[in-house]
Amino acid sequence: MFPPKNPRKFSDCLQHLPAGSSELLIVEGDSASDAVVKLRNPEYQAVLPMQGKPMNAMKASTAKLENSPLFRTLCESLGVSLRDPASTSKLKYSRIVFLFDPDADGIHCGVLMLLFFYRFLRPVLDSGHVYRTQTPLFEVTTGSPSGQQTFYAYTEPELGVLMRDVRQAGLTITGRSYFRGLANFPASTLKSTCINPASRKLVRLGARDAEAALRIFRHSAQPA
Repeated sequence: MFPPKNPRKFSDCLQHLPAGSSELLIVEGDSASDAVVKLRNPEYQAVLPMQGKPMNAMKASTAKLENSPLFRTLCESLGVSLRDPASTSKLKYSRIVFLFDPDADGIHCGVLMLLFFYRFLRPVLDSGHVYRTQTPLFEVTTGSPSGQQTFYAYTEPELGVLMRDVRQAGLTITGRSYFRGLANFPASTLKSTCINPASRKLVRLGARDAEAALRIFRHSAQPA
Protein backbone atom coordinates (compact mmCIF):
# COMPACT_ATOMS: atom_id res chain seq x y z
CA MET A 1 0.00 0.00 0.00
CA PHE A 2 1.34 3.44 -0.89
CA PRO A 3 1.17 6.35 1.59
CA PRO A 4 -0.99 9.39 0.79
CA LYS A 5 0.82 12.54 -0.27
CA ASN A 6 -1.79 14.90 1.22
CA PRO A 7 -2.96 13.19 4.43
CA ARG A 8 -3.78 16.54 6.10
CA LYS A 9 -6.59 17.20 3.65
CA PHE A 10 -8.35 13.90 4.33
CA SER A 11 -10.78 14.03 7.27
CA ASP A 12 -11.63 10.52 8.41
CA CYS A 13 -14.61 9.39 10.47
CA LEU A 14 -14.66 7.38 13.68
CA GLN A 15 -16.55 4.29 12.48
CA HIS A 16 -15.61 2.01 9.59
CA LEU A 17 -16.86 -1.23 8.12
CA PRO A 18 -17.86 -3.72 9.34
CA ALA A 19 -18.73 -1.99 12.61
CA GLY A 20 -20.81 0.85 11.13
CA SER A 21 -22.47 2.23 8.02
CA SER A 22 -19.73 4.70 7.14
CA GLU A 23 -19.28 6.78 4.00
CA LEU A 24 -16.57 8.71 2.20
CA LEU A 25 -17.66 12.03 0.68
CA ILE A 26 -15.44 13.06 -2.24
CA VAL A 27 -15.93 16.83 -2.46
CA GLU A 28 -14.97 19.21 -5.25
CA GLY A 29 -12.77 22.07 -4.01
CA ASP A 30 -11.14 23.09 -0.74
CA SER A 31 -13.74 25.72 0.20
CA ALA A 32 -16.64 23.32 -0.23
CA SER A 33 -14.83 20.49 1.54
CA ASP A 34 -14.06 22.75 4.51
CA ALA A 35 -17.78 23.53 4.78
CA VAL A 36 -18.71 19.85 4.48
CA VAL A 37 -16.23 18.90 7.22
CA LYS A 38 -17.93 21.35 9.57
CA LEU A 39 -21.44 20.09 8.76
CA ARG A 40 -20.85 16.32 8.49
CA ASN A 41 -21.42 13.73 11.18
CA PRO A 42 -17.84 12.79 12.18
CA GLU A 43 -19.02 9.46 13.54
CA TYR A 44 -19.58 7.95 10.10
CA GLN A 45 -18.84 10.59 7.40
CA ALA A 46 -15.29 11.04 6.09
CA VAL A 47 -14.37 13.83 3.65
CA LEU A 48 -11.78 13.83 0.86
CA PRO A 49 -11.36 17.11 -1.09
CA MET A 50 -10.56 17.10 -4.78
CA GLN A 51 -8.71 19.99 -6.46
CA GLY A 52 -9.21 20.35 -10.19
CA LYS A 53 -10.35 17.65 -12.57
CA PRO A 54 -9.08 14.10 -12.07
CA MET A 55 -7.17 12.50 -14.92
CA ASN A 56 -8.99 10.20 -17.33
CA ALA A 57 -8.41 6.73 -15.91
CA MET A 58 -9.34 5.09 -19.21
CA LYS A 59 -6.22 6.60 -20.79
CA ALA A 60 -3.78 6.74 -17.86
CA SER A 61 -1.44 3.93 -16.80
CA THR A 62 -1.58 2.33 -13.37
CA ALA A 63 1.79 3.87 -12.51
CA LYS A 64 0.58 7.34 -13.46
CA LEU A 65 -2.54 6.99 -11.33
CA GLU A 66 -0.47 5.76 -8.38
CA ASN A 67 1.57 8.96 -8.63
CA SER A 68 -1.56 11.13 -8.63
CA PRO A 69 -2.03 12.75 -5.17
CA LEU A 70 -5.81 12.41 -5.49
CA PHE A 71 -5.91 8.74 -6.41
CA ARG A 72 -3.10 7.81 -4.01
CA THR A 73 -4.98 9.39 -1.11
CA LEU A 74 -8.30 7.94 -2.28
CA CYS A 75 -6.99 4.38 -2.41
CA GLU A 76 -5.24 4.75 0.93
CA SER A 77 -8.38 6.11 2.58
CA LEU A 78 -10.52 3.32 1.09
CA GLY A 79 -8.02 0.67 2.18
CA VAL A 80 -7.56 -0.73 -1.34
CA SER A 81 -4.75 -1.13 -3.88
CA LEU A 82 -4.85 -0.58 -7.65
CA ARG A 83 -2.59 -3.59 -8.20
CA ASP A 84 -4.48 -6.01 -5.97
CA PRO A 85 -8.14 -6.52 -6.93
CA ALA A 86 -8.64 -8.75 -3.88
CA SER A 87 -7.95 -5.76 -1.64
CA THR A 88 -11.43 -4.38 -2.39
CA SER A 89 -12.79 -6.92 0.10
CA LYS A 90 -11.15 -4.75 2.78
CA LEU A 91 -13.13 -1.64 1.81
CA LYS A 92 -13.50 0.66 4.83
CA TYR A 93 -16.74 2.43 3.80
CA SER A 94 -20.19 1.22 2.86
CA ARG A 95 -20.79 4.23 0.59
CA ILE A 96 -18.49 6.34 -1.57
CA VAL A 97 -20.37 9.53 -2.44
CA PHE A 98 -19.44 12.03 -5.17
CA LEU A 99 -20.35 15.54 -4.02
CA PHE A 100 -19.59 17.96 -6.85
CA ASP A 101 -20.80 21.33 -8.12
CA PRO A 102 -24.12 21.25 -10.02
CA ASP A 103 -22.58 22.60 -13.23
CA ALA A 104 -20.93 21.17 -16.34
CA ASP A 105 -17.49 21.00 -14.70
CA GLY A 106 -18.93 19.19 -11.69
CA ILE A 107 -20.68 16.67 -13.92
CA HIS A 108 -17.45 16.10 -15.85
CA CYS A 109 -15.53 15.53 -12.61
CA GLY A 110 -18.12 13.00 -11.51
CA VAL A 111 -17.85 11.11 -14.79
CA LEU A 112 -14.04 10.98 -14.57
CA MET A 113 -14.21 9.65 -11.01
CA LEU A 114 -16.77 7.05 -12.10
CA LEU A 115 -14.46 5.89 -14.91
CA PHE A 116 -11.66 5.42 -12.38
CA PHE A 117 -13.80 3.02 -10.36
CA TYR A 118 -15.02 1.33 -13.56
CA ARG A 119 -11.52 0.50 -14.75
CA PHE A 120 -9.51 0.03 -11.57
CA LEU A 121 -11.94 -0.67 -8.71
CA ARG A 122 -14.69 -2.50 -10.59
CA PRO A 123 -15.65 -4.81 -7.67
CA VAL A 124 -16.40 -1.74 -5.54
CA LEU A 125 -18.60 -0.30 -8.29
CA ASP A 126 -20.35 -3.61 -9.04
CA SER A 127 -21.08 -4.15 -5.34
CA GLY A 128 -23.17 -0.97 -5.21
CA HIS A 129 -20.88 1.14 -3.05
CA VAL A 130 -20.57 4.18 -5.36
CA TYR A 131 -23.11 7.03 -5.37
CA ARG A 132 -23.49 10.60 -6.51
CA THR A 133 -25.39 13.33 -4.69
CA GLN A 134 -28.14 15.07 -6.62
CA THR A 135 -26.98 18.61 -6.00
CA PRO A 136 -29.68 21.26 -6.56
CA LEU A 137 -29.07 24.01 -9.08
CA PHE A 138 -31.94 26.28 -7.98
CA GLU A 139 -33.80 27.07 -4.77
CA VAL A 140 -37.29 28.61 -4.79
CA THR A 141 -38.96 29.93 -1.64
CA THR A 142 -42.64 30.76 -1.33
CA GLY A 143 -44.77 32.55 1.22
CA SER A 144 -48.29 31.55 2.18
CA PRO A 145 -50.67 31.83 5.14
CA SER A 146 -49.30 28.51 6.38
CA GLY A 147 -45.71 29.76 6.33
CA GLN A 148 -42.64 29.65 4.11
CA GLN A 149 -41.84 26.66 1.91
CA THR A 150 -38.63 25.79 0.07
CA PHE A 151 -38.38 23.84 -3.17
CA TYR A 152 -35.37 22.70 -5.19
CA ALA A 153 -34.79 22.13 -8.90
CA TYR A 154 -31.86 20.18 -10.31
CA THR A 155 -31.99 21.37 -13.94
CA GLU A 156 -33.34 24.40 -15.81
CA PRO A 157 -36.29 22.41 -17.27
CA GLU A 158 -37.15 21.26 -13.73
CA LEU A 159 -37.09 24.89 -12.61
CA GLY A 160 -39.61 25.82 -15.30
CA VAL A 161 -41.96 23.04 -14.21
CA LEU A 162 -41.51 23.97 -10.55
CA MET A 163 -42.28 27.66 -11.16
CA ARG A 164 -45.43 26.72 -13.09
CA ASP A 165 -46.62 24.33 -10.38
CA VAL A 166 -45.97 26.87 -7.64
CA ARG A 167 -48.00 29.54 -9.41
CA GLN A 168 -50.83 27.12 -10.18
CA ALA A 169 -50.95 26.23 -6.49
CA GLY A 170 -51.56 29.89 -5.68
CA LEU A 171 -48.28 30.33 -3.81
CA THR A 172 -46.35 33.59 -3.84
CA ILE A 173 -42.70 33.28 -4.86
CA THR A 174 -40.61 35.23 -2.37
CA GLY A 175 -37.13 34.22 -3.51
CA ARG A 176 -35.16 32.32 -6.11
CA SER A 177 -31.48 31.38 -5.89
CA TYR A 178 -29.06 29.95 -8.43
CA PHE A 179 -26.20 27.93 -6.95
CA ARG A 180 -22.97 28.34 -8.91
CA GLY A 181 -21.13 25.85 -6.72
CA LEU A 182 -21.12 24.08 -3.39
CA ALA A 183 -19.11 26.89 -1.81
CA ASN A 184 -22.07 29.25 -2.46
CA PHE A 185 -24.62 27.09 -0.65
CA PRO A 186 -25.96 28.40 2.67
CA ALA A 187 -24.86 26.01 5.41
CA SER A 188 -28.41 24.83 6.13
CA THR A 189 -29.06 24.12 2.44
CA LEU A 190 -25.77 22.28 1.98
CA LYS A 191 -26.47 20.09 4.98
CA SER A 192 -30.07 19.24 4.09
CA THR A 193 -29.60 18.65 0.35
CA CYS A 194 -26.12 17.12 0.20
CA ILE A 195 -24.95 15.79 3.58
CA ASN A 196 -27.85 14.67 5.79
CA PRO A 197 -28.80 11.09 4.77
CA ALA A 198 -32.38 11.69 5.91
CA SER A 199 -33.03 14.55 3.46
CA ARG A 200 -30.48 14.41 0.61
CA LYS A 201 -30.98 12.53 -2.67
CA LEU A 202 -28.44 9.90 -3.71
CA VAL A 203 -28.17 8.02 -7.01
CA ARG A 204 -26.37 4.68 -7.01
CA LEU A 205 -23.89 4.37 -9.87
CA GLY A 206 -22.91 1.23 -11.74
CA ALA A 207 -21.12 -0.13 -14.78
CA ARG A 208 -23.99 0.87 -17.09
CA ASP A 209 -23.55 4.52 -16.10
CA ALA A 210 -19.83 4.34 -16.86
CA GLU A 211 -20.45 2.64 -20.21
CA ALA A 212 -23.04 5.27 -21.14
CA ALA A 213 -20.52 8.00 -20.33
CA LEU A 214 -17.89 6.28 -22.48
CA ARG A 215 -20.29 6.20 -25.43
CA ILE A 216 -20.89 9.94 -25.06
CA PHE A 217 -17.14 10.61 -24.84
CA ARG A 218 -16.47 8.58 -27.98
CA HIS A 219 -19.29 10.25 -29.88
CA SER A 220 -18.15 13.76 -28.91
CA ALA A 221 -14.58 12.91 -29.98
CA GLN A 222 -15.67 12.02 -33.52
CA PRO A 223 -15.11 14.73 -36.17
CA ALA A 224 -18.22 16.58 -37.30
